[in-house]
Amino acid sequence: MGICTGPDYVFRPEDILFIDYGCIFSSYFSDTGTTLALSDPPPELARRHFALRSCIEVGARAMRPGVKASSIQKTMSEALKDSGITDSFPHGHGMGLELRDYPILVPANGCEIRDDCVAVNSDLTLEAGMVLNLEAPLFIPLAGALQVEKTFVVTSDGCRELVPQDRSRPYLPAKT
Repeated sequence: MGICTGPDYVFRPEDILFIDYGCIFSSYFSDTGTTLALSDPPPELARRHFALRSCIEVGARAMRPGVKASSIQKTMSEALKDSGITDSFPHGHGMGLELRDYPILVPANGCEIRDDCVAVNSDLTLEAGMVLNLEAPLFIPLAGALQVEKTFVVTSDGCRELVPQDRSRPYLPAKT
C-alpha cells in the first residue's frame, strides 16, 4: 500500500499491492484496478483475491436494464459475506464524462439527485448503454492490498466487459 505514499519505496518479493489507475481520452474517463503480487501469494490471500474476483463476476451477472443500482452492490456484498469477507466495501459507479458518474452503486440511501429541473431518487435504475465500473478492494495491514476493478457496458439483456481481461493469471499456482 506504500507506493503512492513512499516515493522511495523499493519493491520486495513478498509484496502484494494494488494499483488503481485510468486515463482521459477525448474527454472520456477510464478507471481500473488490479492486484500485483511479486511472488506467489500466501494461500489465504489467494483465496481472498479469488473471492474478490468472484464478487465482481456476481455483480456483473446481476447487471441488466431495469435493475436498481443498490441491488448490484447488495449482491456483491452478499457474495463476499458468503466467502467470509466482511471487511470490504464492494461498490461501483458510472463512467463517462466524469470519473465517478451516475449511477453510484452503493446501498440505497433515500437521497435525491436534484437541480432546478429534476428531482429523482439517487438509487437509479440501470439502462442499456450505461458504462459502469465494479470494484472490490480489500486492504489487510501488514499482509497486502487486494483490488479487482473492471468496466462493463449494460446491454439489452445483461452486460459485457468493456475490455475483456483475464485477471486470474497472477494468482495461478506456480508450476513445479
